[in-house]
Amino acid sequence: MLKKILPIFLLCTVLLVLTPVPAAASLQETKNRRPGPEFSGTDLSGQPVSLAGYQGQPVILRFWSTDCKFCRADTPIFNQYFEKYKEAGLRVVYVNRNSDEATVRQFVADLEIGFPVLIDKDGRFRSGTISRWSRKPLSSAQTTGFLPPSSEGSARLS
Repeated sequence: MLKKILPIFLLCTVLLVLTPVPAAASLQETKNRRPGPEFSGTDLSGQPVSLAGYQGQPVILRFWSTDCKFCRADTPIFNQYFEKYKEAGLRVVYVNRNSDEATVRQFVADLEIGFPVLIDKDGRFRSGTISRWSRKPLSSAQTTGFLPPSSEGSARLS
């Protein structure tokens, strides 16, 4: 199991470091790491998604917007890693925070996203447990977090 998870963990770490982000963004990793966020929702295909359901698996949690040029540019990278490592347990969850459902569906179709995509219609992820997970308010459209399989903590970009 460790042999399967270690390469995913290393690739996710590299991916998080290399993902284009605005200049003001920084990798935040705390010494006293807090558990990752707890949330559940329904993805665009009507399937329930819960981070608790991914316990023991590495998860990339991505908050994004359809008008974010970085999100459009790096989504193919997330697609590639997901396709390559999903059998080893990697999970990717996209949460859109600023767009209507038709626009999100078009973005997903254009970029052939194969992992769960949720829409934060009512702002509950932004104002709920996700905000408590982040040290700063989730004001930017783009925020990426990595939740390790142990669920003992998280590293996040914001």
